[in-house]
Amino acid sequence: MSSSYITQFKKQSLEKRTEMSSTVLKKYPDRCTIIVGKRDGDDLKELDKKKYICPLDINLAQFTYAIRKKLTLKPEKALFFFINNKIYQGNTMMSEIYRENKEQDGFVYVIYCLESTFGAEGVEGVKTRK
Repeated sequence: MSSSYITQFKKQSLEKRTEMSSTVLKKYPDRCTIIVGKRDGDDLKELDKKKYICPLDINLAQFTYAIRKKLTLKPEKALFFFINNKIYQGNTMMSEIYRENKEQDGFVYVIYCLESTFGAEGVEGVKTRK
């Protein structure tokens, strides 16, 4: 599963990305840095803003709600977030997601899409969190 925006963002040097996240985290130590990209080929609009500074004390459902509002999705549409090819439950705290998934550069990379790829583990490299 890939996102063109995330792929493009990661082409910047590790030093530059690390400097970006470090600068933000020094100013906002109670937050985490997140890059959000649309899954390639998905029929969704691109977010205008793709870099987020998220409070550590909210859960994934609250973060999802904020993104849904920006995408102006109809209520019957399901939005899924993949973080390191895993789907987290909505009640998972962002602090836990950040601690488990931040990359060497200090960012967590989230891919959003309309459809989940459920089924046996290993399908397209996607795992459900246990």
